[in-house]
Amino acid sequence: MRAAVLEEFGQPLSVQEVDLAEPRDGEVLVRLEACGVCHTDLYTASGADPSGYAPAVLGLCTVAGVAGKGETLDVVPRLLITGRRVAGSSFGGVKGRDQVPHLVRRYLDGDIDVDPFVSHRMRLDDVNHAFDLMKVQDGIRSVIEFT
Repeated sequence: MRAAVLEEFGQPLSVQEVDLAEPRDGEVLVRLEACGVCHTDLYTASGADPSGYAPAVLGLCTVAGVAGKGETLDVVPRLLITGRRVAGSSFGGVKGRDQVPHLVRRYLDGDIDVDPFVSHRMRLDDVNHAFDLMKVQDGIRSVIEFT
């Protein structure tokens, strides 16, 4: 898959093809449509993050889904201390079983406009421009498209 790779601290990211490992036991492979870079990525890319390493693929990926009965999420606390995040939401307060399909249908029908909430849309090749926008605090909700 194509990814923006931090090869060297303080240098622009390099967009390149990277191999994707097969899922291990308990993991699933999802189709990644887009991802975002955040201020933590900017901090890591600068070389100031003591837990940062290069080469690395930066970015924040959000996977939406529902855990099965009895499933848990194992988190290594040390990763949270060094700036990694775990975030979740239950559909923004919308009831998943009966309201999310209606919400999606309204979006597809053009009743709900999410475009005003997106500050920029750009191709993966322009990921370094996304960092520049963040530096001047203009890229709060940038979407980086892989296609």
